[in-house]
Amino acid sequence: MLHANDEPIPAIMEKLSHHVESHFALEARLMKQYAFPARECHIEEHENVLASVREVSVLVAA
Repeated sequence: MLHANDEPIPAIMEKLSHHVESHFALEARLMKQYAFPARECHIEEHENVLASVREVSVLVAA
C-alpha cells in the first residue's frame, strides 16, 4: 500500500465514471465514423458497464 491513494472511494468512483463516459463517447463516435457493423450491440454493452459503475458508485457513497 506504499502508493495507496488517500482519496475517498466515492471521489475515485466519480472520476472513474467520468473517464468511462468520455472513453465510451469517443468509441461511439469512432464506431459511427467507420460504420462499425456491431455498433448497436457494442453501445448496449457500454450502457451496461456504465450502469454497473453507477450502481457501485451509489453503493460506496452510502
